[in-house]
Amino acid sequence: MSTLPATRSISISACLLIAASLLLAHPADAACAKWTATSRTATAITGDITTCPGTLSFGNGTKLKLQFVGNKKGSWAFGSADSAMIYRVTPPSDPLLLNGNTLCGEPVHFIALSPTGDGRLGMTVFGAQLSDFCAVYFYDPR
Repeated sequence: MSTLPATRSISISACLLIAASLLLAHPADAACAKWTATSRTATAITGDITTCPGTLSFGNGTKLKLQFVGNKKGSWAFGSADSAMIYRVTPPSDPLLLNGNTLCGEPVHFIALSPTGDGRLGMTVFGAQLSDFCAVYFYDPR
């Protein structure tokens, strides 16, 4: 029996779902995770997203290839956990998404995915270095 608070259990579940959908080597072996855009920026720019092994798909069908770098502690998305799964975008890209918007305004090299305390997913986008903050987006699990 778990003694974790309900929000902590949801965060752990969300983290495991993200990891399973992005890290497994064979797409046929893993289910994709679908996320509903909830923040204003996510609704206007990315739309809903789908995480699958090694890819991130946006509402308009655009896909980014991702390579797992590792878990890193820090403050990633406002209200998110103190650690995130860091991915390198290969090749770096700033795709055209919804409403003529782009993900960052410059090539995106890194994306940090981190569960929030209330079960949501925070996606923080960076330029050439992890210190080059660009944008943050939030999603609810579907």
